[in-house]
Amino acid sequence: MFRTIVFLLFASFLPVAAKAQHALTELKEYSEFQKLAAQPLNSNLGDLESVKLVYSCKDNKLYFINSHVYQFHFSFCTAYLGYFKTLEEFNSDNYGPDSKREYLLANLNRNPGENNYFIDLSVFDQMPEESIVQLYKAIQAKSYVGDQLKVLLNTERLIALKPSLSKKIKVLLPAELYANKTFQEVSPGKCVGQLRFEPNLDSLKTPLLPTDILVTKGTPVYFPNVRGILIDEFQTPLSHLVILGRNRGIPIAVDKSIFQDTNFLKLNGEWIEFKVTDRRFYYSLAKPSTGTEGSRKIIELFADTTVCSLVPVKQFNTVGNDAIGNKAYNFGILDDLKSEGKFKTPESAYAIPFYFYLEHAKRSDIQMYLNQIYSLGPNEDDTLRSLLKKIRKAIKSTPVDPYLISTIQEELGKSEFTTFRFRSSTNAEDAEGFSGAGLYDSKTVDLKDSLKTVEKGITDVWASLWSYEAFQERRFFNISDKNLAMGILIHRSFPEEEANGVVITKNVYRQNYPGISINVQFGDVSVVQPPENVVCDQLVIVYEMQVSGFDRTVEYISNSSLGKGNPVMTDKELEQLEFAVEAVKQYYWNTKIKRYKYRSYENFGLDLEFKLQGEKRELYLKQVRIYNG
Repeated sequence: MFRTIVFLLFASFLPVAAKAQHALTELKEYSEFQKLAAQPLNSNLGDLESVKLVYSCKDNKLYFINSHVYQFHFSFCTAYLGYFKTLEEFNSDNYGPDSKREYLLANLNRNPGENNYFIDLSVFDQMPEESIVQLYKAIQAKSYVGDQLKVLLNTERLIALKPSLSKKIKVLLPAELYANKTFQEVSPGKCVGQLRFEPNLDSLKTPLLPTDILVTKGTPVYFPNVRGILIDEFQTPLSHLVILGRNRGIPIAVDKSIFQDTNFLKLNGEWIEFKVTDRRFYYSLAKPSTGTEGSRKIIELFADTTVCSLVPVKQFNTVGNDAIGNKAYNFGILDDLKSEGKFKTPESAYAIPFYFYLEHAKRSDIQMYLNQIYSLGPNEDDTLRSLLKKIRKAIKSTPVDPYLISTIQEELGKSEFTTFRFRSSTNAEDAEGFSGAGLYDSKTVDLKDSLKTVEKGITDVWASLWSYEAFQERRFFNISDKNLAMGILIHRSFPEEEANGVVITKNVYRQNYPGISINVQFGDVSVVQPPENVVCDQLVIVYEMQVSGFDRTVEYISNSSLGKGNPVMTDKELEQLEFAVEAVKQYYWNTKIKRYKYRSYENFGLDLEFKLQGEKRELYLKQVRIYNG
């Protein structure tokens, strides 16, 4: 199923010229560690100082390697220890479950902010428990680290060893590793702008400017049109805000302690250069830059108005996205692939085409408000908000075509379900280059509830096309309002979901490294817009390292705060999800995208939403779009 790739395991550092020694056999003090240390390549570990190490089982000798000289453990062993076998033999002999190894291989990592140390094994390493203990004690004996040392348990296999390992050595779980982190990259990049502290965006007295670098508290409802953003609240790695930030391509970061940094606070109003990497953000004073940072070409939309009846799911791909919107069209692809991928899609699925929204918009007479909006100046934000509110009110107060309502009620009445989700499906979302994640509304319709009617569900979703956040995001990307249209995807709702999640069909933490990234949570607690201080299971499934017959391994980055230490999904469920999303990825790679843009299959990603439904925990895929991160 997956492509075959051979890797140098623990390829951890970029090359840096260095004249220091190749390795030390003992670390007497921190300064020696510091001279050898570099940063790990995997960005999911955060800002660390890290030293590769090799323990020679033959002569019981430990080597702390100069990580500026040697990128790989294999390189050190061949150049310095006289190893003469091939790379494949090295990987097979020294990462497999056999205790008769030539070498024990690991990284010794230091958290700079907390001054503690942990041993980090390759996620594919099947090092036996007794060898882990042996390595741990050797490091303690040959370094100043002492009782500060722990072993990171970040894979299924290692976590399963915790009960016995914790009786012999100190261990560290992913949740503990990330609990005290203060920094998170949302979107990497660099810009020059004017620093602006606005702790509460709801109480803005003057509008934000495109030249601002915004510093604010909490999680904004949307990302305003600014050059960079710094917030103080962590984001789920696959949340809507992260997806939108990466889609924009502007530098965005989280620093939980930013409002305690008095030196930084003093720069309010100053022009700075702002840079975000996967491990920290940087800033320095800069000269004002009031020009634009590159103009965007106007994106013209198209809406097919020839489809003027409710569309059943089997016709989604026939009528096309120009008639029913990108979300519904992509849903139709999922429905076609469900047998091949061995998953389900939500039942009783229909699409309301653009035709009905555009006719309703004419009857609502919203064009006069749009004409006023197009005449506004750049600093008339309050007026813009007021006019958009009038548009939404006009859409909601105008009666919906009775034919459409009766048709929907008749079709849904044939279903075994009584509650349904009405979801936005526009021509300005879920597109390659513009995800529009979270911009528009979804609503629940209950055929037995007089307050959750079909008509209200339709008008609420239609009106969300003109929310302030959606309008500004389209303006940021220079998307024309001409032919802008809202379709609606309808399918049954999920009142009994056991788990819900998002999967990106690439390793978001390491480029050119095959794998998939998953965020999943218990029940219906959202992973894309989670409640405050609620953490989901975050994991990466890494593929085909060709070590001892293992073609995959699961690396946990964090554990759900709702699961009492238990994973949300079983390994069997993860394998089923892998199989399902691989079928979808193969289809898009072969038929729906310009492959040269992604250079390789490993770097191409889809963003899919899934659920495990009911007591049988049946897998449903409910949404797919191109991942623009």
